[in-house]
Amino acid sequence: MRYGLLYYRPTGNIGDEIQSLAARQFLPRVDVLVDRERMKEFPSPEPVKMILNGWYMCEPAQWPPAPAIAPLLTSMHIADKRPVTAAWFDGDNRRYLLEHGPVGARDTATLALLERYGVPAYFSGCLTLTLQRNGQAVRGDYVCAVDVDRETLAELRARTARPVIPVTHWLPRHMEQEDTFVFAEMLLDLYQRAHCVVTTRLHAALPCLALRTPVLLLSSAESSRFAGLDALTRHCTREDYLSGKFDFDLDSPGENPQNYLAFRERLVESCSRFIGPADEQAYVASQIRIFAGLRSSIAVWEENKRLDRALVDLRHGHVRPLLREIRGFFAKHGQSKRRL
Repeated sequence: MRYGLLYYRPTGNIGDEIQSLAARQFLPRVDVLVDRERMKEFPSPEPVKMILNGWYMCEPAQWPPAPAIAPLLTSMHIADKRPVTAAWFDGDNRRYLLEHGPVGARDTATLALLERYGVPAYFSGCLTLTLQRNGQAVRGDYVCAVDVDRETLAELRARTARPVIPVTHWLPRHMEQEDTFVFAEMLLDLYQRAHCVVTTRLHAALPCLALRTPVLLLSSAESSRFAGLDALTRHCTREDYLSGKFDFDLDSPGENPQNYLAFRERLVESCSRFIGPADEQAYVASQIRIFAGLRSSIAVWEENKRLDRALVDLRHGHVRPLLREIRGFFAKHGQSKRRL
């Protein structure tokens, strides 16, 4: 059996790659990368097992996937964009969902959509809830502010003496694919070592739950992507946080809620069963490998002050200097930047 992993045409959002890293940890190896928006055209003479998690809507004409793809449909978000949505639940697309269901819906909005069209489904939660914390990672003293506006960033800095690092999930659309996966790993390493994280990003908040990093999600009731998932973590609106209606102590944030663990356990069980017991040893090795290979730890940042400064300056339009430092670090230590 071969194993495939989703990759993405430039979207500018590193959250896609973070979801692929969550899927990758269950695979004994990655034999092929498959374009999410071209799965119907995927040529393969033999079956390829794939976990099809993530966002689907951009190219409904590219469904159903090619027959060679043996899928696990879990942690899926389908955007309800009428009248395009109807194409997802008609003809061959409908038969595919019924054949390979029940479908794991990443959020309750997707669950309601699937049920409305008579597709057996359940609320699976997001696969990023299964990410593994590196047992050797040392908790740092900094706070990550992920894609927050200037006013919120200023308020965070006013509420703590700890360093507050602004981080973004938006990346240049021309970034090389291999760099996006490396960068996603770096962000996860950054989050698991943070004292706490405040974010507007779903795929910063949910990984922080899995990595046991205290996190506050500044959520929006208008986003269907958050439906049901925001209840797994501490969350409030930006306005409630700025006005002091919601208290999140940056110095003593306390532990995250634990209700995500039931989703995590079910996802681990379903993905492990899908991959199969014959690959159990390789799966365990991949769990260890997910963070162990990338040398982007706090110790490395202390060694390489230029990389540390580049990280602090990480904002919209300021990614290239950081990537140059990443490439220089790999060259210095004789490592390939290709992680797949």
